[in-house]
Amino acid sequence: MVNGRSRLKVRVKNQDGQTRFAVLYVPGCVLNVPLHPPKPPVFEEPLEVVNFTRTSTGDSFEVTLSGTAPQNFPPNRITDLSAEIQEDTVFLSWTAAGEDLDQGTAKSYEIRWSFGLKMLRFNFSNGYSVNTTAVTLQKAGSVEQHSFNLNITIQNGTTLFFAVQMKDKQNAKSETSNIAQASKILPAPISSEMSNLTVLVISLCVVLMLMCFIFAVVIRAVKCRKHSPQSDMALIITD
Repeated sequence: MVNGRSRLKVRVKNQDGQTRFAVLYVPGCVLNVPLHPPKPPVFEEPLEVVNFTRTSTGDSFEVTLSGTAPQNFPPNRITDLSAEIQEDTVFLSWTAAGEDLDQGTAKSYEIRWSFGLKMLRFNFSNGYSVNTTAVTLQKAGSVEQHSFNLNITIQNGTTLFFAVQMKDKQNAKSETSNIAQASKILPAPISSEMSNLTVLVISLCVVLMLMCFIFAVVIRAVKCRKHSPQSDMALIITD
């Protein structure tokens, strides 16, 4: 809206069907005063109304804006922050808010993390800060992603918490985002006892298979020897 004179025009157009307007009637009473009489009966008769259009033009008026700038709104709160830890790298993802609420492009992000959820929820500014110079701010509604390495060694089983705030060009900050958590879980290493047991079982299986093979070869050799021609000839000479 700008300074100047304006006029207001109201136009009413009916729709197909019947039009009816009823006056509000509220039965009630005041202390020491009898009730209102009952609502009078209303006879509803169909009224055929032809198509019509009504236009009313009001008086003109002048708009004069004050010299103060319009109110500045901070960016919207981020509500879909997610976090993941792969090896020693943290991956964050969220939907960008705007310069004013959900419009435009904000100025910067402030990302913090901690070992406890309450730290970020009640004392966001006391959390550990994350370097966000590599983050390219995008329009509201765009998907933002940021990966970084912490200045600590993330041990197996460690759970970390992350939160984000946005700042606009007037340095107005958004509310703290939802708090995302991520854990580093590594598969349990195979113990030496389990390794030795596995080797022993495999060795026993190989030995058993080898013994079965040798036993089968010996039995077959004995059977072949019994049915050889030399054995038959020896039986004939004896007779």
